[in-house]
Amino acid sequence: MNDFVLKIYVVNAIINRYKIPFLISLVIALGIVVFGGVGNWLTAVFIFLGSILGMFFLDFEFLLNSFIVDPDEEKSVEIRRIAKNKDIKGYFEYINQNEYAFDKLMIRSVLFQILFWIFIFYVINGAGQAFSLAFTLSVGANMLYQQILEFIRTKTLRRWFWMYNGEITKKVYDSYIILMALLYVIMVLYI
Repeated sequence: MNDFVLKIYVVNAIINRYKIPFLISLVIALGIVVFGGVGNWLTAVFIFLGSILGMFFLDFEFLLNSFIVDPDEEKSVEIRRIAKNKDIKGYFEYINQNEYAFDKLMIRSVLFQILFWIFIFYVINGAGQAFSLAFTLSVGANMLYQQILEFIRTKTLRRWFWMYNGEITKKVYDSYIILMALLYVIMVLYI
């Protein structure tokens, strides 16, 4: 297969994975630039860069899990093999096909989400610059999108609540997603 065709396949795999997260991140960046009264073009560039990088944050966890947290797990071994072969297309295809098979992830957990919302509040209250504000808001929005998507596809958020051993009802999942969405809206309006 020639390099041009391979590059098209790689781009297609990336587009399939990130088309909605990219739109979410773009809307966040535009909102910060327009409603934040950003007058400096360099600040706007940092806002867009932070927002775009924020959409990749959740998927960084797969690499982190594979190389550091749980390297002996079967899916981790496969991701390391794909990374060793520098198969970018294969990586995104593998993640797309096996995303919900990963268990007990650190970032995709309720505990991380609670700590992350505290961090977002800290950044919004002036501790962060334009890049960090855009990055954290993008991660938060994309995390919420991933939760909603997972709930629609699997009818559960059990993977996000892995540290809780009891049974969780659909009503709790529904309430949790609504609470996270409201919290996000409040944080954005607070800016």
